[in-house]
Amino acid sequence: MKQAIILIVALLAISLMTGVLAEQHEQAFDPKTFDYNKADYNLITDWSVVDWTKIPYERIKDVPPDKLVYEKLSWLQRYSGMTKEQIAANLEKIEDLYHDVSPTEVQKVIESKYDLSDVWIGGKAQIRDGILHCAEGQQNSIDLNRLAKKMRIEVTPDGIIRIEPEFTLLGARPYSGEFPPGSYEVVSELYEIPFTLDGKEVRIMGAFRFSNGRLYAFKKERTLPTINGIALPQLSEPVEIFLDGEAHEGRYLSIDESNKRVRFGAGKDAINVAFTEENKFLDITDPVLISATSGAEVLVQRRSDSIPLITSTLPSDSTMDMVNGNNIYQFSAKTLTLQVNPYKTENPEEGKPAKVRKPLPMTMLFNDEKGENMLETLGKKEKLIMDEQGNFVIIEESMPAETTECFSCARDILANSDVEQYNVLLYHRLGREILTLGNIGELRTKGDPYIARLLLSSLHDLPPELLKSVRNINVVSRERLKELCKSKNIDGCASEGGIIYLPEDFSRETVFHEAGHTRTLDLAQDVTRAEMEFKAYELVLLRKYGEDISANSRETVWTLATEEETQRLSALQQKAEQEEQKDDLEERWETIADDVYGTTLLKEPEEGRDYSTEWKDNTKGPRQGCIRAYGCNNYLEDIATFVEPIANGDHEFFTREGLIMPPGHPLYDSAKYDPRYKQKLDLLLEYQFITEEDYRKILQPLGLGYQPK
Repeated sequence: MKQAIILIVALLAISLMTGVLAEQHEQAFDPKTFDYNKADYNLITDWSVVDWTKIPYERIKDVPPDKLVYEKLSWLQRYSGMTKEQIAANLEKIEDLYHDVSPTEVQKVIESKYDLSDVWIGGKAQIRDGILHCAEGQQNSIDLNRLAKKMRIEVTPDGIIRIEPEFTLLGARPYSGEFPPGSYEVVSELYEIPFTLDGKEVRIMGAFRFSNGRLYAFKKERTLPTINGIALPQLSEPVEIFLDGEAHEGRYLSIDESNKRVRFGAGKDAINVAFTEENKFLDITDPVLISATSGAEVLVQRRSDSIPLITSTLPSDSTMDMVNGNNIYQFSAKTLTLQVNPYKTENPEEGKPAKVRKPLPMTMLFNDEKGENMLETLGKKEKLIMDEQGNFVIIEESMPAETTECFSCARDILANSDVEQYNVLLYHRLGREILTLGNIGELRTKGDPYIARLLLSSLHDLPPELLKSVRNINVVSRERLKELCKSKNIDGCASEGGIIYLPEDFSRETVFHEAGHTRTLDLAQDVTRAEMEFKAYELVLLRKYGEDISANSRETVWTLATEEETQRLSALQQKAEQEEQKDDLEERWETIADDVYGTTLLKEPEEGRDYSTEWKDNTKGPRQGCIRAYGCNNYLEDIATFVEPIANGDHEFFTREGLIMPPGHPLYDSAKYDPRYKQKLDLLLEYQFITEEDYRKILQPLGLGYQPK
């Protein structure tokens, strides 16, 4: 009986096994009958015969990554079906990481594969041999294999690759090794990124662009490009960065930290360079900002035994400004003049003083484009030295550095005995030179050689008749100027007899302006003087021949006088008549001006000012035939402001502002053109306020010829 039971159980087991085998055989993979929607993909034994078009996108996830044939997938299968593992296995086959597969998944894959902290794909890109390429726009690229770990990376829709480090509580994660080759941007808004470039240690913060082995700083919102503690504020166009400290073409910043030298050039634009407290080139407690315009180059050198040396190369039309301490120093290449203005970056709360910034002592040299020292007085080359109080002096370049540029002697340069002795001698030499010019008979200043040097330069460039009209020069403090000129806020004044009063911080424009006044006053005085000379000699003859002073006797004196006396009397009369004809300048000028004086200015001048300086709509600039609003006060100020652009040789002012290009000229601008400007220039030439050379430089570039009278 037991044997029968055992036999029955065995038969049942065999029957069950046969059923299972039969069921397995029925579900074995057959590409013609396989149900891609429901069947188990683990049953597929030959993936070469799979019909990929029949796989629903939601079943793509069931395909083993090593069996997936990426090229045979549809867009929907790729974009909505592929897993991270499948994307990782086919990463370098994907043509478009943004459109062809899920950006969310592909970003995770790249983060994992290259150990990056965050990846965002926002534009068409692909990876080949570990290099990420943008296929559109800027077409940036970067080698991910050589990119530091834990970096953030972004692909923008316009084809830019942007990377930045992962930040920790202590700042940016240190970067070891050089940035990889390629074209991409590095952006860090808050912290410095340490790395090496060309084997040199560099720290950058802000926005920088690598492009085919070249490094550029560029403008980006909320960032200030800074490299090794040197910032580039107010960027308009990218600045190329070099690490050799040498001169380069175009707009560049070149730093050499090992030799403590920084060189930068403006190219065709302008460049602003700020030395922050973190820089290793200058020992400073407050930032120093240097700005240079088109064509200028600046070299900053740290010296171990002397104060820093700053050498500026300034072509004829360039300028250099420097913020040092609480002052702005402005240098103009045309005349190498210097202007000092207060520098304020805060509006302190009421009752609290503004922050006091400590100036950096330095030596400054100014060269022309040929490398020749431009700063000289009476044939002697010079250098400018600034001390820790912001005082500066200009001394002979050959004076020994050990007594004028050492750290201790530069702390108060004005107290340096060598400098003081040089300044005294220089002032006397300059003063004597000034007194040889024109009709100048008196000069009064506080004995500052810089003031004398600027005055000498300005007077040398005055048109001859303006120079002749100046006879007495007084340079006084601003407070004393208010008393002498009877004005609360004025830059200078003039009076009859060729007397001009200037503030100690006067500009070349002010010298030209006041000389314009003395020339105008001289023309009026010449009429009176000539008439008085004629009448005085006539009176001498009347008394000589015993006639009474009457109308009839004035007529008979001509018949009684000798031939020589008659000739002299005739010459004096002719001179008086000629001078009287000249006296119509005011009438002729005001006829051209057409009754605009005072009518277009602010009804109420600024508080504390004696004259309106702005137009009624609170704007400035040329208008109504006047160079600036101040000139439209009266004909005297109109004339004086007209000669101001000539002060620095700015003959292009009239064309640049579109004032004299007539209808029919290619540059004619109906909103700016006014025939009164040309008519007034004609009068200025006729009355010798400007020279024929000035007139030619203003008009000839436009093809507006003239025939001097």
